[in-house]
Amino acid sequence: DLRRAFRGEVQFGSAGFTEADKVKTKAGRTIGTSVTDCTPRSSTKAHCTAALAVKGGLLDARFVLDFATGKIAGKVTGGTMAYRHATGTLAGTSFNGGSHLVVTYRL
Repeated sequence: DLRRAFRGEVQFGSAGFTEADKVKTKAGRTIGTSVTDCTPRSSTKAHCTAALAVKGGLLDARFVLDFATGKIAGKVTGGTMAYRHATGTLAGTSFNGGSHLVVTYRL
């Protein structure tokens, strides 16, 4: 398992929202940066993409954020360098009205 927890500031726009912050381990150690972009597809769900820049390259993912439950579920879709052929899943939870995300990546 590759575990990465991140909490970030969210910027809302008319077409969706973007989250950018440091990527941290559960212990709070900074290991990289992340950018997450979400586009609402209904009043209850948004489709999102994420890019994590960590040692070894970029890790890319796609997921769905359920506004009603705060749950996040998706797939690792690849990346660059060490993560070029990465596959796996991700799951997590949003809190504080969706302004913070905690996500676990499993490769």
